[in-house]
Amino acid sequence: MEGQFARLLSGRPMEWATDTVGEHVRAGTPEAYGYALRCPVCKAAVYHRSGAYNRPHFAHYSGNSNRECELYDPRIGGQVGASGSQPRHLAPSGFGAPALIWVDGELASLNLRFRLPKFPDGYASKLTITSSSGKRTLVGEELTRTVLVSIPLREPPAMVKTSPPDLAIEMRLEDVFSQFRLSGNYFRTVMNGGVLENPDAALELGEEYFYVSQRPFPEPSPSALKIAERKEHRGWWVYRVLLRDSPDTRNDDIADLRSYLGRSVVPPKPRVEIIWPPASRFDTDGTAVFAATVKQLVARSDGGPPNVETGSGAKVAIGDLGEGCYQITLNTPEEDAIVWMSSGTSRRLRFVEASLAAPRGVILTAANDRADLASIPAAEVARQSGAIEVSVPSERLWRNARLNGNRLSPLPNGGSLTLEGPLQDLRFGSFGSVVSAHRITNNCVNESPWYTKIDRIVATTVGLTASEALKSIRWKHQAVRWAVENDAMRLLPLVLSALSSEVSRGVS
Repeated sequence: MEGQFARLLSGRPMEWATDTVGEHVRAGTPEAYGYALRCPVCKAAVYHRSGAYNRPHFAHYSGNSNRECELYDPRIGGQVGASGSQPRHLAPSGFGAPALIWVDGELASLNLRFRLPKFPDGYASKLTITSSSGKRTLVGEELTRTVLVSIPLREPPAMVKTSPPDLAIEMRLEDVFSQFRLSGNYFRTVMNGGVLENPDAALELGEEYFYVSQRPFPEPSPSALKIAERKEHRGWWVYRVLLRDSPDTRNDDIADLRSYLGRSVVPPKPRVEIIWPPASRFDTDGTAVFAATVKQLVARSDGGPPNVETGSGAKVAIGDLGEGCYQITLNTPEEDAIVWMSSGTSRRLRFVEASLAAPRGVILTAANDRADLASIPAAEVARQSGAIEVSVPSERLWRNARLNGNRLSPLPNGGSLTLEGPLQDLRFGSFGSVVSAHRITNNCVNESPWYTKIDRIVATTVGLTASEALKSIRWKHQAVRWAVENDAMRLLPLVLSALSSEVSRGVS
């Protein structure tokens, strides 16, 4: 058996390394970007490599290509790590893989967000990211938390230097920059944007993507590719697309999409979602953020019990609640965790102090109701008649405010402004907005379908697929099923409220 594995591995690049605690990590997985990786055989330092034409692998800084090192595999009697466990998705330091982020609704700025990893306490080097937009230097404590840096659409988007030099870090970050091309960039959608997929990664049926490229999609497109949005600006095309997943046409759809997109397409993989408690917010990279006091979560999985790893490496308890739901209990305080399926998706989680979990933004106050402009209840507050107070955390935000499409003039003095409600269109950029789905009129019955009141909120919060599914809801039990199937339990009160107002028109 050992000889058979050796023959299978001959000619392959080095696939395994060990981390700082002796755990085995595999090339091409998130943990491959950990710190202080070493060769399991000769114990020399190694780094992770990948590219358009090379499969992910490890290489020695010394250039050593010893056959014994390259053929090492823990499955054939190698020196298994201290615990003999599977490779980790999070390094003990809480290190997260860097990524390029596309932010929805910011087409005019033509920018990406570069998510830096978290560096360990005491990291000695200063890190400088240089792009056509300028330089951003980070050092010391700033590197110990997740940082997002704005960079332009270029190939590559930016360059990185460290001082004192840290070649391993520079290569890891530049490897992420190299994944962005002038054409063919697919960002898997998250809350308000997407995370760039590796150019070699297969696209998945049933998933939504942002396609960002200097080449538009050719016409006509196959029926399996549903284009929800398309924009063009300064030579860049941006599409929001859904790859249809229909069991009846799945094989034909895969063949059509592979031919049309020129990229590998695979059936949907098992998914996992956190359904309770609701996240305090979602970071730009789509990571759900919870208060540090949260110790139990409920996940829903369609592929059996999920795996859970924490930044500290501490064990967690997973209990089966039935019907595909599982209770996750954290035994120690955590900053980072990842919930993942062995052959499917993963969900990153962050835990922060309560004061940071829900930062103060633009606040609307009307009568006895109060809501953050970025929250779902803000739309209800804005629709009320009478005085509505708008409060901002910084007076500088008034410069970016838009009321019914116009700038505020003159700019308010102080941190609050009283407007006469109901408000039809109030926008504060990334701090949130409320836009009425229809013009507000008096003494007249609104004949629009019930879901037009909330479909924009639903599309922004949980995606276009969930918004489209609203059209088939006629009874409250259908709304409950919709919320479960679309991971939209936090929107269920809003949907039920809209349904309750439509009893007279056959909706109940």
